[in-house]
Amino acid sequence: MRKISALVAGALVPIVLMNLARIDRTNPPEDATETIASRTCMPAPVTAIFRRACQNCHSERTDWPWYSAVAPFHWLMTADVYAARQRLNLSTWGRYNEARRTDSLIAICETVASDKMPLWYYKPAHYPSAWLSESDKKEVCDWTKAEVQRLARAQNVSSEEKETAKWGNSDAQSLLRQVVPAADRRYCDDVH
Repeated sequence: MRKISALVAGALVPIVLMNLARIDRTNPPEDATETIASRTCMPAPVTAIFRRACQNCHSERTDWPWYSAVAPFHWLMTADVYAARQRLNLSTWGRYNEARRTDSLIAICETVASDKMPLWYYKPAHYPSAWLSESDKKEVCDWTKAEVQRLARAQNVSSEEKETAKWGNSDAQSLLRQVVPAADRRYCDDVH
């Protein structure tokens, strides 16, 4: 009986001590005008995929489960979320420059298509929401490719707009509508 008590005490003391070392788990305020959904032409199905499989780590909208308050899970989850936000933060998309947006869109498709995201150890705890079907992956990749093309066309519009502004007759909306086909604007008309 003494051995069992000593083993239990030997296990509990380190656990209690580990839980004394806390890392702040925060969700900074999110500016809705800076999010990826508000700054891109993201269709509703892709928005739903991002909400259920990506935003928990890659946004300021992390839903911290109860076990994230218990060490060592506390440390691991906090480190994962902060690293994910550093790599790609869906809540601060509007602060990214065009090159970073394009690179991030390409990386989103590559990591989703190759099953690198969501992370393998995240999926079991978030079954079935974090599991992406082949059609989910295709939907995300189709959207990222269309968004990269839209960004490239918008970049061309910006160049043309600057040139037009020199001559004094700049109208960004009509120029955008002329250069970006209607099919590419179907999710964007009321975004920008």
